[in-house]
Amino acid sequence: MSGAGALRIGVLGCGRWGPNHIRNFSSFEESTVVAAADPDPAKLQQVRRAHPGIRLTANPRELLRDRTIHAIVIATPTSTHAALVREALQAGKDVLCEKPLTDDLRSATALTALADRMQRILMVGHVFLYHAGIHALKQYLVRKTLGRIHYLNLTRLNRGPIRHDVSVIWDLASHDISILGYLLGFPDPKAITVSAGAFLQRNVEDVAFIGFRYPSGALANIHVSWCDPRRVREIVIVGDRRTAIWDGMASSDTIRLCEGRIDAEPRYRDYGEFQLIPRQGRVTIPYVQQREPLRAQAEHFLQCVRTRRRPMTDGRFAVDVIRLLEATERRIRAARNGSR
Repeated sequence: MSGAGALRIGVLGCGRWGPNHIRNFSSFEESTVVAAADPDPAKLQQVRRAHPGIRLTANPRELLRDRTIHAIVIATPTSTHAALVREALQAGKDVLCEKPLTDDLRSATALTALADRMQRILMVGHVFLYHAGIHALKQYLVRKTLGRIHYLNLTRLNRGPIRHDVSVIWDLASHDISILGYLLGFPDPKAITVSAGAFLQRNVEDVAFIGFRYPSGALANIHVSWCDPRRVREIVIVGDRRTAIWDGMASSDTIRLCEGRIDAEPRYRDYGEFQLIPRQGRVTIPYVQQREPLRAQAEHFLQCVRTRRRPMTDGRFAVDVIRLLEATERRIRAARNGSR
């Protein structure tokens, strides 16, 4: 139930994520979802059954023109984001847009500048940055709990859902690039390597291995796939003191801290090199209070709208993510053209 002075929200897109946004924003006293739009009548009917009081329409422009709606949530295909975000900002509405903000750097940069000019909140739904486990990983890096970081390995696998407007890189790797940006602060990689395959659709990659080498010497590897029968969400961060393992599929005990290092023994093999002996240590499972990341993201959006504070995942953050996505895509196109 929402209060009389609640923020009035319209949701564009009632497919996979839209109904979850409606559920969360409808549960707060300080917000109410008053309308939703989707061109699919079946999806609108599902929303009507769950939320009978919401006005429904097939035309998103009805919500954008409605002056009684204060904020817009955009959960439509990526290819539609740029136009809808632009119209919402020009209509004077605060915006929460699903990731990625757009499918090209130029439009994302322009939308960020437009939000600044209109003095509107523009927040992008990089939802994993609102996961308590990811926050814990960030604290380990800030406090140097793991020591000097050697490498990070990020794995995100499942069988579908297969997109047609963007590749697996823009769909899944955008999550992991945003996580790397949050954890490391977006240093420009000294080198980027990509190996990707389009097995299900022509020129739409569904599997990718992306490698970053950072100025500090640390490495990062991202493995994403729509083709794997397993559903995996995992991050491994290896330091010279400890290793942190995050399991995004676990309902509890999402993080494990593994103590251990590899030391050079003071003895030699016949060929004169040090023999490396692994030092095994204990594994600890720190307590991380779990809550729905999408709900935490919604709360952050409401707080930013109320206080006019810049969101953690604002337009500038989204632009940094898209910059690395485009750099990755350029390497794929170069490899594709070179193989012809």
